[in-house]
Amino acid sequence: MTLASDDNTSVYDPVVDDRTVYFVVRHFTNPITGELVALDRASGALRWSHVFPSEAPTGSGPLGRVAPFGDVVFVANDDGKIYGFNKVTGAVQLTLPRRSDITGLDDSRSLTLAGSTLIVGSNSFFVDAYDASTGTHLWEANAGQGSSGNNPMATDGTTVYVPYINGSLGAIDVVTGRVRWVRTAPDGASYSVSPLVDDTLLFAPSTKALVAMRK
Repeated sequence: MTLASDDNTSVYDPVVDDRTVYFVVRHFTNPITGELVALDRASGALRWSHVFPSEAPTGSGPLGRVAPFGDVVFVANDDGKIYGFNKVTGAVQLTLPRRSDITGLDDSRSLTLAGSTLIVGSNSFFVDAYDASTGTHLWEANAGQGSSGNNPMATDGTTVYVPYINGSLGAIDVVTGRVRWVRTAPDGASYSVSPLVDDTLLFAPSTKALVAMRK
């Protein structure tokens, strides 16, 4: 399926959920715009899409992986809010607010699900957790490492692993929000996380190494 014929558009992080493929589209125009797209997994036909209105001066649009849960698919938008769309109709079913400590328009927020808990990063110093069914805010955690931004997180269901902008890696308890530990990447590099393999978490602290760490 062709989504655009220009040189200003990128497609990010497709996620397959049952019979549907979800992904975000970003148009690097002035201002930036974007949309969430749902395609039929078998045929590639468009099920629905949602275009986010632009907000001057920087624009608006989603970025990063979506998080499907139940009958909702969650996506983070530049306005700092998290939107939950009905998987069938594409209608907005739930909206989670932006953090009050964010100044300006943009807040890059990554999403991951640990069971029924939606974990959300931020350009602020905090990681937030919400009940994915009700939208209730459960906790906020500050590991003292600065912003997590849109860095992809990983989870084993009990711990969420958060790579921070300063290059460190934090482990946060999913239930309580307690920071279990923080590790600094070697040689001034930055951690990025990969999905867990059994009880081992894979990290790439630089472009020349891959590290396996026990949970």
